[in-house]
Amino acid sequence: MNTTTQLTAIQIYQKEYRSTHAEKRKAYAKEYHKNRYANDPAYKAKLKKQLEDWGRINHNKRPSIYRKWRLKNLRTCAEHASKRRALQKRATVNTKGIQEFLDRIKSLEFVNCYYCKALVPSRKIHIDHIVPICKGGNHEISNLCAACPRCNQTKREKTLDVWPLTGQRFFNF
Repeated sequence: MNTTTQLTAIQIYQKEYRSTHAEKRKAYAKEYHKNRYANDPAYKAKLKKQLEDWGRINHNKRPSIYRKWRLKNLRTCAEHASKRRALQKRATVNTKGIQEFLDRIKSLEFVNCYYCKALVPSRKIHIDHIVPICKGGNHEISNLCAACPRCNQTKREKTLDVWPLTGQRFFNF
């Protein structure tokens, strides 16, 4: 048997092994990357940069990707929405006041972002919970603010003591 034939036989064996042990290999890779992500700051930074670069390049693909994910994960989305509604109901004291706040924001032509002070058209403004509901914040006027899409989407469920540390421009008084 010559070297070329041996190489081909090895490649055939490897291909067959990969196809018959796909789940085992996937589980190993997942565990490996999870451990490396947790223990290697350089690896974590590299992945974060790759994700940011991808997001910058493919910003127009995100809505369709999220839409497809939501359609495939209807149960997860429904559970999340149900949990959020339940948390809001428990925390809501003055629904009329909240509605007045929302109407007031929408009636303005431009609104300043609570976090970065950028001037944003009111049709693009997001209403954000300053202390996220999942972190114990209440669904009441004193915990609501108008935020630009960038600030709201980067803040997500973070609290104000953690969020500025993630690289967000934060307007300090």
